[in-house]
Amino acid sequence: MVIKEWYDYWNLREDPFTLSPLDFKGSISYELFIDTDNIKKIETDISSIVNGELKKKLIILGGRGIGKSTSLNYYYHQIATRVSKSYSDISLKKYQYILPLLITFNNPTIFQNISTFTQGFILEFLDSLSTALIDSELNPNITGTGYIVNYIKKLKDNNEISPNNLKDIIDLVNQHFQKTIIFIDNLDKIKDDEIILNWLNYSQGLFENIFWQENVATIICGGAQVTWLYTSDSDDFSWFFDKPIVMDPWNSQDIKALITKRLSYMSKNSKSYSINDYFEDEALNLIITGCLGCPRKCQDVARRFLIYGAEKECKPISHKFYIDNKNYFEKFMTRDPEEYLCHFTNWFLLSTKMQKSHRTALKNVTTLLKKNKIKAKSLVDDLFILYNTDNFESVSNPTDLQIGNIVQYNKIDNTYILDIKVYNLLKDIHEHNFNDQNLTEQFLLNVGI
Repeated sequence: MVIKEWYDYWNLREDPFTLSPLDFKGSISYELFIDTDNIKKIETDISSIVNGELKKKLIILGGRGIGKSTSLNYYYHQIATRVSKSYSDISLKKYQYILPLLITFNNPTIFQNISTFTQGFILEFLDSLSTALIDSELNPNITGTGYIVNYIKKLKDNNEISPNNLKDIIDLVNQHFQKTIIFIDNLDKIKDDEIILNWLNYSQGLFENIFWQENVATIICGGAQVTWLYTSDSDDFSWFFDKPIVMDPWNSQDIKALITKRLSYMSKNSKSYSINDYFEDEALNLIITGCLGCPRKCQDVARRFLIYGAEKECKPISHKFYIDNKNYFEKFMTRDPEEYLCHFTNWFLLSTKMQKSHRTALKNVTTLLKKNKIKAKSLVDDLFILYNTDNFESVSNPTDLQIGNIVQYNKIDNTYILDIKVYNLLKDIHEHNFNDQNLTEQFLLNVGI
């Protein structure tokens, strides 16, 4: 069957599922947008930045496909829209003379080393600034700020970009705007931990003395590499993190709403649309549960079921069809080690208090996992084990997690009980300050990896 034919089989105009973030450049993004709890969490911090409170920085952390970029795009366009309306709408007066900028690092070649990334970041900032200054909806005084755009062009043409020149430019911008807010995305596209680490070492002065000191706020999305710096036992980067927001896995209701909206939008008969024309409730719930609250993964698996259902002429996707083909689809639900680290640690480790010694243990084990390319079939269990040496603190939705045989969940007092063999081994690792790699390897063997 030609791939396009599955749309017709399901009476769809085209593929309803996209793996790219919503960009909010058109009405379709708003029609497909889901206002999750994560969005509401971010709103409070962004409001404090807009309102001129002391907060100058916001870090948003979350696993791949959890919705970081969509959230960032949403709030950038929300701020930009309010700014454009503020000069005619008195109720939005507080948004006057706020300049929002969006940096998305669309050129992946700048991630090759620290030099190209540092230079690329500054150039991306200046390009975004120039674009905003010539946008009449964001800048009511285009004529009066034209000299700033010309100055930026001159510096770029003469290859004279430097932190000192950057400060001069921001000083000029501050003569016309009360606050600049930079939305920075796609740092999780950087695969080399050292580039992130070196960039932050190099950029501390840039952020603290040029951006934040000059009334420029930053809202940054970070993935696994940024997360590791936060969960490490070093205080070297405490200047960069100020109570980061951790995006939780989506709940079943929100993911079902996402899939429903997308199918309805692409349905040829949207007026008579029903989600049960495509999925029986029980089958859809199994897909959502299997994808551990990751909306991108759920869309991908839902698409695969629809394609396979079209091939087998099964409509709707039933519970029986799911069970009969479970083994085939589980490989698409299972995450690789990097995805586990990105998705799970962001949620659990950062949303609860964690001792530095436990962070070091986690980093040692996961570094070993990545180094040896070990499959992460028990990684969730291991991360739980490393969190504490006896009982775990309560977490939200504990029964949604895959805990395995070595950790048992006690529903009565909401605690996790560790297998005694694993506990004793973890105690040995603890007594060696988590620095003994042989013990770490033995630990991995005992937990079944």
